[in-house]
Amino acid sequence: MAPRSDKTTLKLFISPLMILLFIVGCVGDKKSAHNQNSTEKVRQTFEQFVAEIPLVPVRVELHSYNPIKHIEIKSPHIPEGAALFGKLKSMDGYHFIIYTYPADIRLPILEVYDNDGIKLMEKQLYRYNGCPATNSGGSTIIIKNQEMIVMQTFCDVYDGRYDSDTLMVSRLIEHIN
Repeated sequence: MAPRSDKTTLKLFISPLMILLFIVGCVGDKKSAHNQNSTEKVRQTFEQFVAEIPLVPVRVELHSYNPIKHIEIKSPHIPEGAALFGKLKSMDGYHFIIYTYPADIRLPILEVYDNDGIKLMEKQLYRYNGCPATNSGGSTIIIKNQEMIVMQTFCDVYDGRYDSDTLMVSRLIEHIN
C-alpha cells in the first residue's frame, strides 16, 4: 500500500471538520431562533395578560378601612403575594397596573411596565405622611379618570392632620425616560 500524500490526509481531515462546523452552526441558529421565540411568547403572554385586565372604573374610591375587591386572574405575571385590582389606560407603550400587597392593610401600588413585561417603577397609593403609627385615621385614593389619581390621608380626629396629593399618570412616563 502506497503512503498517503499530505494533500490526501489534509482533505480527509478538513472534510469532517467542515461538516462538524456546519452542524454546529445550524444548531446555534436553532438555539438562537428558540430563544427569540421564547422571548416573543413571553411578550405575547404579557400583552395578553394586560389585555385581560379590566380598566379601573371611572371615579372609584379605595379606603384603607374598607376591604378591596380584587380581580381573579391567574397569571405568572402577577407578582408573588400581590392581588390584582385593575389597570389604567396604557399610554405610549407603558402599562399601568394596580396591585394590592398585604401589610397591616392591603396597600394599593401602581406599577408601570413596558411592553415586554419589565417593571419600570412603582408608586404606593396610600400615603401616611407624618401620621403617628398608632393613629385611627386612614387613607383614600380616588381614581377620577384614567389619568388622575387623588391620594388623601387624614391622621385622626385628635391629630387633625390632612394631606392630599394628585398623581398624573402621564407624568410618571416623564420620570422613566
